[in-house]
Amino acid sequence: MPFNDPNYHAFKSQEEIVLDGSLQEFATKIGYICSLEHGHKIEPLEAYKRVKEMYKQLKKVKKEIFPKLEVSPVVQTTPTNP
Repeated sequence: MPFNDPNYHAFKSQEEIVLDGSLQEFATKIGYICSLEHGHKIEPLEAYKRVKEMYKQLKKVKKEIFPKLEVSPVVQTTPTNP
């Protein structure tokens, strides 16, 4: 839930919104591919190829949106020890 996330920012740039949508679509499709492979509807190698191609597409979107950015635009934090 975003309201419990200390790194959540309600106001995002247009680029971040596009990247966020791409990431959500990527995650959804990965779930479908994993389910198909787990249910023996596609072979593991086919699942790997699909995921690899989708990852390439996601990287392309990221490079188009943030061409000079070497790392993800997400704020990096270090976990705190309780």
